Amino acid sequence: MITDNFNIFRATQCCLLLFVGVSVLPVSESALAQVDGAVGNRSLLNINVGVSGIESRISSVHRYGMEFGFKNRFKWNTRPATGFVTAGDDCNYLYAGLRRDFYLRDHLALTAGFDIGFLHNGEQLRLGNELEFRTLVDLSYVFANDWRATIGIHHISNAGLGNTNPGTNDVVLSVSLPVASN
Repeated sequence: MITDNFNIFRATQCCLLLFVGVSVLPVSESALAQVDGAVGNRSLLNINVGVSGIESRISSVHRYGMEFGFKNRFKWNTRPATGFVTAGDDCNYLYAGLRRDFYLRDHLALTAGFDIGFLHNGEQLRLGNELEFRTLVDLSYVFANDWRATIGIHHISNAGLGNTNPGTNDVVLSVSLPVASN
C-alpha cells in the first residue's frame, strides 16, 4: 500500500514539475493573441490512444478514447469537454470536465484539465469506486489550421470516496481536429 501511494505521489510530482517548468518559459506576443481568441477557439474532436497503469503495481493496459471539446465558453478561457475512455481489459470511463489552454509559444499549448465521471472496472484496472475524478496535463503542438498533436499525462482516482483508492496514471497520445468554425 505504501508503495502504491508513493508511485501515485511521484506521478503527481512529475505532472506538477512539468506544469511549473513550462509555465515559467517566456511567452511570445503571438501566443498571447491566441489566448485572447484570435485563433484556437474552436470546438475540437480529440481521438486518443495510450497506456493505463504506468505505475508498477499492475501490468500496463492499452486505452483508447474520444473527446469533444467545446470552444471557450466560460470566464478565464475554460472550455467544457465530454468523452469516454475504454481500456483493453473492459474498463470504461465516461466523463465531463473543464479544460484550460496556456499558450507557451507560437503553436505550443499546455492544457490543464479536471473531469468527473463514471467508471466500469475492468479485469486489471479496478479503481475502487464507480465515481472517479481525472486530472490531466497535456502538451500540444497547435497547427495553423487548429489541428493538434498532443502528449499527456492523466491521473484517475476516486479521491478516497471508495473503500480503496488505488488510482491509475496514463500516458496518452492524441490528435485533435476542429469540427466547427469560430
